Amino acid sequence: MRCFRKKNIGGILVFFQDPRVAICLVGGARAFEITGPSIVDQILHVYGNNSDVFLHAPLDENTYKLFLLGRGARSNRNSSSSRLAAARIFDQTPIPELDFRKQVLTSDGIQGLLQYFNLVEGCWDLITKHERRHGFQYDWIVRTRLDGYWSAPMPPISTFDGAHYTIPYGSQFGGLNDRLGIGTRNSSRIALHRLQCLDRLHANGFQRLNSERAFKAQLQITHTSVQLKKFPFCVVSAKKYDWPPREWGVPVMTMASKGPLNGAKCRPCRAKIRGEEAHAIAEALNRGWSWSGPNEGVELCDATGDWDADWEAVYDNVVGQCSQLERLRVSRLGTLDECVERLTEFERMWGEWDAPSPVSICERKFII
Repeated sequence: MRCFRKKNIGGILVFFQDPRVAICLVGGARAFEITGPSIVDQILHVYGNNSDVFLHAPLDENTYKLFLLGRGARSNRNSSSSRLAAARIFDQTPIPELDFRKQVLTSDGIQGLLQYFNLVEGCWDLITKHERRHGFQYDWIVRTRLDGYWSAPMPPISTFDGAHYTIPYGSQFGGLNDRLGIGTRNSSRIALHRLQCLDRLHANGFQRLNSERAFKAQLQITHTSVQLKKFPFCVVSAKKYDWPPREWGVPVMTMASKGPLNGAKCRPCRAKIRGEEAHAIAEALNRGWSWSGPNEGVELCDATGDWDADWEAVYDNVVGQCSQLERLRVSRLGTLDECVERLTEFERMWGEWDAPSPVSICERKFII
């Protein structure tokens, strides 16, 4: 049902239609027990009952964790939640590394880039199929990642300028930060076609691009105006990085860092340094590469090793009781039957479910 707001203008009661918003979540669910609760609270509940959720994710041993999204689904008891519109969960297969793709993209990890671009582009396919099926079009599309932890709410749609495609400051790696994007339907159509645009990039002479530089080139050749905005999220990562991060290094923030981290890498860890010392290291990083402020309130992890053995306690202390309970719903899922029951209930919440059976998904955790 379309939502309306009313406002008294000069003694006349005027009704405004709230914009329809499609929220597309992409990527793997490896850390979803700690990112999922924040996505539900800070995105799905923020955009509420005029938004629909689309999910495009690869099938792996962590996919079962996605049932946590069910708390963000619309029901009769909670009409302010988003609706789970369409999910596609699939076995990833190799994408052809055609000659022109090898020329456009960096040779190191090209298959990973193609898989990521395919995940992003799948958002558009899911959304447009849903639009055709139901006879309407979305006004705005929000695309974000399943491995993003949100420390504060996503800004309201009314704060975005429809003349631009909005992305975060932060990790640019010589291009544009591609970990989040918000735009009208038209600008999102252009931004989400990551895979199809590679032939145009090749025709325009671009070579050896990483993901961020390819994204920047894609928006340039399509004359898509970009607006940078601050966002309170970070990408939870288990990767290891040198300490301390120097000019071209990658800083890893604590999840307790204050302010808009704009998609920086983060961990549930105790700070190695904070305050003026952390600020000085962040300021010394190359602004066009792995991180560009703001640097106030930044706390840095030493990410040269694995996560701390007590990372759950660190996480629980940062997020509070509600998110802790959601994490425990995952960690205490002890049997295949319990998992299948949760996933079966989750499947029923979706308008469209293009995915393996709950049994197949849960078997990835308990049998493989």
